Amino acid sequence: MKERTLKKKIKFKGKGIHTGEITSIILYPQNKGGIRFLKNGLEIEANLNNVTESNNSTILYKDGETIMTVEHLLSAIFGAGIDHCLIETDGPEIPIMDGSSLPFYNGLKNVGFEELKKDKVFFQIKALSALEGPGKYISATQFDKLSIYAVVSFPYKFLFLQEFSYTEDKNYGEEIAPARTFGLEEWVSELKNKGLIKGADLTNVLYYDKNGPVNTPRFESEVVRHKILDFIGDLSLLSVNIKGKFIILRGGHNLHHKFLKMLSNRSVNEKKET
Repeated sequence: MKERTLKKKIKFKGKGIHTGEITSIILYPQNKGGIRFLKNGLEIEANLNNVTESNNSTILYKDGETIMTVEHLLSAIFGAGIDHCLIETDGPEIPIMDGSSLPFYNGLKNVGFEELKKDKVFFQIKALSALEGPGKYISATQFDKLSIYAVVSFPYKFLFLQEFSYTEDKNYGEEIAPARTFGLEEWVSELKNKGLIKGADLTNVLYYDKNGPVNTPRFESEVVRHKILDFIGDLSLLSVNIKGKFIILRGGHNLHHKFLKMLSNRSVNEKKET
């Protein structure tokens, strides 16, 4: 398989879910360099080394510049198989759009892709790796393709258990991309007190009150599918295409990044040994 980029540039504009600020981003074709952001003249590589915070979203930081909530865009880029791209942004946060990665994914498909000369780089997981947190678990083991099985569980009858399994031979645009970010009524006060969710509303969040979903879910398993969407965005920060089976129980960005850093270190050690 050959690496790919975009055929031409594409622009998106919208508000950030946490800052509420309107931001424009432009994605430019590139033939090398991986996935990079450009803000105020500074390039920020989309990799684990530049992750600065991951409590409520994935935030990148370098030399005084910060870009918030990159995971949905990166998930769409990874789902579209794009290896190289420069993303210019004029604001603090990537637009939330409709809360999913579908607007990004459809936009990328519409401008089309260009195949490059270089072969794609793959990292094959060869041994079991696992990490546990309080009530959380994530593991990866050898498999011949990318496979992600996720489970979410919350103490509510309407979200007590959701599970979904995604493999790379399924249609990302149909199975994962439409799944929106979600929120529970009990989270609202705490997040607002932190200065977050200034741009959140029913057009970009699947919202649950004590009685269940306030707006209509796109899937019965939309919450867990969105968790997979987020994980794919975080997985892209490894900067390689990966083959392996992931199992994620009640995951989140913090757990993702800790685990992926562990995988990344293992990859470096394996290369040294060979």
